[in-house]
Amino acid sequence: MVLTPARVRNKRRKLDQGNGQQQLDTIVENVIKGLDSTIDGKLATLLPEDGSSSNNLTLLIEKIMEKLIPKIDEMIERKLEKYGLTTSNLERRQFGQPPTMGRIEHAQATVNMLHKKNAEEELLTLFEKKKYYAVIERLPEGQDETEDTEQMNSSVDQVVNSAAFDCDKKFEVKRHGKKINNRPRIIKVKFGTQQAASLFIQLFRQVHKPKKGEHSPFARRDLTPPELQLQNHLKQQVAEYNKQHGPGAATYRDLKIFYKKH
Repeated sequence: MVLTPARVRNKRRKLDQGNGQQQLDTIVENVIKGLDSTIDGKLATLLPEDGSSSNNLTLLIEKIMEKLIPKIDEMIERKLEKYGLTTSNLERRQFGQPPTMGRIEHAQATVNMLHKKNAEEELLTLFEKKKYYAVIERLPEGQDETEDTEQMNSSVDQVVNSAAFDCDKKFEVKRHGKKINNRPRIIKVKFGTQQAASLFIQLFRQVHKPKKGEHSPFARRDLTPPELQLQNHLKQQVAEYNKQHGPGAATYRDLKIFYKKH
């Protein structure tokens, strides 16, 4: 075979690509080893002196990873900005995945753990506890605490006193979180049974019918930390999709994305 200049350039390009991939693999491997060693060192200081394994070790590792992954994403963002790039420039990742897809898949895998028998006992206990709660979002806050309490109770009363609500009507209601700007804080409604909380969520939309073109109040399940993480990633994905395809092209509800049919 005659090595023409074009063939020489092609071979050199393939060689450079191969070397580049090897260098990339080496960098990634070294970073993972460094993180692995650091995490092991920190965990060793938390283990009992007798060498026995802590029951909370699994949950601890999950919490570390939950906080670590966003930090890695932030670090990547800073590196991209340093070279004049952002994830918005990278509209599609490998296999056509949008930028947040990797984080969504990781969060979804964590949520799936809630439904497995070998899931961390404390997390499962929290998951069951939250089934007694309903969360109301977007309900405007009153001018003062007294007015706000009346409005919250009235909103819940309209649902539990409807003909279709055939469960225990007792409930406790409370605003949750710190007030940021003018955005209404969420409301947590605690019921005496899981069935009552589930039925309340189901009937809320029927009683408080959403108004077209407005951000109407709605009710949802009380989510665990892994589910909240997944929710944030999904909402970000919806925002990115709608930015490309127009408002309303995708919507989020109940830890799922719904795409508008064209």
